Amino acid sequence: MDVFLTSGASETIQHGVAEFVAQEEMDRHEGFWWSPDSQSIVYQETDNSGVESRFIANPLHPETPPAKNFYPRAGTDNAKVRLGIINRSDQDKVTRWLEWDREKYPYLTRVIWKEADAPLCLLVQDRAQQEEILLAAGPASGATRELLREKDSAWLNLGSAPMPVWLKGGQEFLWTTERNGAWQVELRSADGALVRAITPADFNLEQFIDLNEGDRSIVVAGGPDPRERHLFRFSIDAQGEPQRLTQERGRHDAIFGEGKEQFLHRFNLMDGRAGWEVLRASDGGSLGPLPTVAERPSSLPKVELTRTDGPRPMDAAIVWPRNFTKGKHYAVILDVYAGPHSKQVIAQPDRYMIDQWMADRGYIVVLIDGRGTPGHGRAWERAIRGNLIDVALEDQVAGLQALAKKEPAMDLKRVGPVGWSFGGYFSAMAVMRKPDIFQCAVAGAPVVTWENYDTYYTERYMGLPSENAEGYRASSVLTYAADLRQPLLLIHGLTDDNVYVQHSMQLADALFNAGKTFSFIPLLGTHMVSDPVLRLRRQTRIVEFFDANLKERSIDPKSPSR
Repeated sequence: MDVFLTSGASETIQHGVAEFVAQEEMDRHEGFWWSPDSQSIVYQETDNSGVESRFIANPLHPETPPAKNFYPRAGTDNAKVRLGIINRSDQDKVTRWLEWDREKYPYLTRVIWKEADAPLCLLVQDRAQQEEILLAAGPASGATRELLREKDSAWLNLGSAPMPVWLKGGQEFLWTTERNGAWQVELRSADGALVRAITPADFNLEQFIDLNEGDRSIVVAGGPDPRERHLFRFSIDAQGEPQRLTQERGRHDAIFGEGKEQFLHRFNLMDGRAGWEVLRASDGGSLGPLPTVAERPSSLPKVELTRTDGPRPMDAAIVWPRNFTKGKHYAVILDVYAGPHSKQVIAQPDRYMIDQWMADRGYIVVLIDGRGTPGHGRAWERAIRGNLIDVALEDQVAGLQALAKKEPAMDLKRVGPVGWSFGGYFSAMAVMRKPDIFQCAVAGAPVVTWENYDTYYTERYMGLPSENAEGYRASSVLTYAADLRQPLLLIHGLTDDNVYVQHSMQLADALFNAGKTFSFIPLLGTHMVSDPVLRLRRQTRIVEFFDANLKERSIDPKSPSR
């Protein structure tokens, strides 16, 4: 029999559902959490009454009403969120609301309630994402107490694994922090006091994987080369070198169950091998592969992982055409993202399959991770604070020039960037701001005006529009639309609910009014293109655009608008 636990929901009041920014930007998709004994449930109430509404229509079916979404733009009101607790045995199903300063700390980023002898924990942040508090809640009273507080003058990242992780007995918990300049795992006592750092700041921690309370150890992913990802075991109590569980060059992941003697190992190696196997947890020795019928590519991309020279070395990848001819000059395609929380250059061959397809049309394809991307510490990532384009442009241009000095086959008179989302934003900016470097560009689903992107992402890097008007102006593609002198191809899904098609329409309108010629492909889809046929059609149009504008000719940046 169904039993209603909550009441009062409406079009703008939701129960048990994470709000938009939690799902899209915090990687928090849950809106309710059972207690460890399953006798109580804590749930989120979301009040969207102050959030702007956006409507998305299906252009193929204008008879269908548009879908309504609550979407908080930078500088506008967010959803108001609070947490309540209900006991299953309570006949009246009375909600007890948890107490914290929701005006000062409106973002509910994590809820952890897994151990019977550990408290219900909440991680809340201020709107600027420069301060966060880990709270322990009393389910019976609704009162909360502070366990620890983090501050950062730029912004606080949420870790890749939900924290805290409590040890049995409730006397200690694990925590991840960037406080010392790079990600670390810490051991803390039940009152939040620091006991010790488990991983050193120079380890390059990528992700916490598992806790083994039997031998008091943890398994994490990371290692000295941010392009690779290896598994390591650290002792919680003892100092010294960690035990490395994986050796072969590539990307490694692990899944542990309740038993800690073995684990599932997922691998994707630079030599093309990929799959799953079972490894011994004690030494990483193989206990056997997991058979698969998944088809593997018949050949691997011809990719070279390298680093640029100069005062600020950057991770880079060069994808060569299979029929590369020494002494010939090749046009260059820059496959770019250049934004936060995403690395382009990784030791995983299948990441470069589309790049190889483009390279085999007669190009050298280049990827560069400059400042603002993860894997090189706090200062490297936060160099973009307040302006999302200037540092990215500087580093991508510097990286191209550094690579061309070592690789004379790269013809820097014929360069075109292609990117999606933030990469599309970068591509549009690049062809307008640096027409002497970039002779054409493909911008897929670009963020054109940051005032029209969501609060949690945008304000983390840019602050509020009212407090950083110049930064928003300098970071807007519209500021430079009248400067377009090179070919530009815009691609955008008409039903995109992440980067709304409004962005490309704003740019198209500004370019048209400025008398600029450009190309625009509207897609009947959302932010990402998953259908393989549609992806093939899209990529074909992209490479045809590059063929028309980069092949065997250099475009004069001073030429009149076409």
